[in-house]
Amino acid sequence: MKEAVIIDACRSPIGRAGDRGVYRAISGRDLMRPVLKTVVERNKLDPALVDDVVLGSAAGRWGGRNSVMLAGFPQSVAGTDCSRACASSSQAIAIAAHYIMNDDADIVIATGLETMDRDAPVQPWQVGRRGTPVGFRQAAPLTAEQQAAKYPDDWKSATDLVPPLPPGIPPWIGDMGRTAEELATRYGISRADMDAFSVTSHKKHAAAFAKGIFKDEIVPITIKYQDGTSEVVDRDQCPRWDTTLEKVAALPPAYRENGVITAGNSCPRSDGAGAVLMMSKQKAKELGYKPMMTFRHAVAVGVDPTVMGIGPVPSTQKLLARTGMKLSDFDIFEVNEAFACVVLYWVREMHATAADIARINPYGGSVAIGHPLGMTGTRQTAVIARHLNRTGGRFGLATLCVGGGQGMATLFEREDYN
Repeated sequence: MKEAVIIDACRSPIGRAGDRGVYRAISGRDLMRPVLKTVVERNKLDPALVDDVVLGSAAGRWGGRNSVMLAGFPQSVAGTDCSRACASSSQAIAIAAHYIMNDDADIVIATGLETMDRDAPVQPWQVGRRGTPVGFRQAAPLTAEQQAAKYPDDWKSATDLVPPLPPGIPPWIGDMGRTAEELATRYGISRADMDAFSVTSHKKHAAAFAKGIFKDEIVPITIKYQDGTSEVVDRDQCPRWDTTLEKVAALPPAYRENGVITAGNSCPRSDGAGAVLMMSKQKAKELGYKPMMTFRHAVAVGVDPTVMGIGPVPSTQKLLARTGMKLSDFDIFEVNEAFACVVLYWVREMHATAADIARINPYGGSVAIGHPLGMTGTRQTAVIARHLNRTGGRFGLATLCVGGGQGMATLFEREDYN
């Protein structure tokens, strides 16, 4: 069986979703195209050699094939989509790896893209509206005519319809903040601990930015406006480097009266795109590339959707069981900060030591940076790849909780590729 290696990984800066975001005047296609072009052009790779592009998106609306054509790739390059909610681009990476490992492809690009609640530039009716607690889009209000519409007299309605959810599953599981409240309450994770963790995430991101850690990871996005001006977005919009514990502690509950989940200890709604260039070891050697790391394993699990944030724990446990590894074997953990309580729960249930904790999200996480749902797996991969090469480390783990009640974990290894 062949081995799949990561040659490069990059992403756009992450911006806030909606009318306050730096990307409010453009669409997701305007984010994906420069990222996809960059991962090929800066590696001097002939795009005609790419077998397939797999696009992961929680909303599942962008079209992998369309992205390929918009990026100017030859028509011979295929494209497809996949969705595993918040782990969509992690799933895209696994699919790409499996194609390569099974000798069905030599070169595949795994991508992730999300602009939350919208397909196009922010529309006038969306200004001032911050999205909805469920779903990925914010639908326009029904017109008076739509509200007044009735079925024809001869219309027959069906019975025995399949319900939207299985018996016993509450409808609020689509509200991720509510599931985070449930997790924190059920497992006794305090707001004080979540707030302290969140401030640390912002501070770690600030320190990493000051050191230039994200220089090669981030692809600047140029936005041209109709008035003739332009703007270059070259840094993440969401981090608040000047935040303090006092500021975060003063924020009101966001999802439940007297709750503990706030805007300060949750990831901000955000937009972004990422790409991971993958190929077989043989093809990398043939083309003269030195890989950054090797894909080793990916596992997924299902969990109680009312506490979907527990997903990283059983997925990590499953990966460790399948590989015979332990936490001390890893040089970096990327545990997605959908909510601070997710990481705190992982730390407790995995019996992480102080040394383990020091290796979790060393450059800040989604509480600071943002979590554009299906794109985050590409960001985690880019972070792990550069960290292992920067520090000489060997193993990295990326894990995420997944809306609807799942967890996913991916294992990477840096080897001697000389």
